[in-house]
Amino acid sequence: MTIINIIALLLSPVIAVAIGELLRKRNFEKQKRLDTLYNLVAYRYKLDLDEFLQALNSLKLLFSKNEKLQKLLDELHLTFLKRD
Repeated sequence: MTIINIIALLLSPVIAVAIGELLRKRNFEKQKRLDTLYNLVAYRYKLDLDEFLQALNSLKLLFSKNEKLQKLLDELHLTFLKRD
């Protein structure tokens, strides 16, 4: 019984830190996506400002696993290039 208690005492903090780190990483990524969305919406009528373009470019990185969104972003970038 004592060995089980010692193992539990040693593993509890490790498990707690691992779970805390996972939650922190998930919340950080969520906050970055919300900040980017805020910038896109805030500057949607001023397409030539650096803040809008920076937010638009960061979508490529934030949503790199979403192939459909990547294709739409590429089309949007081509539209901006043709407009100039």
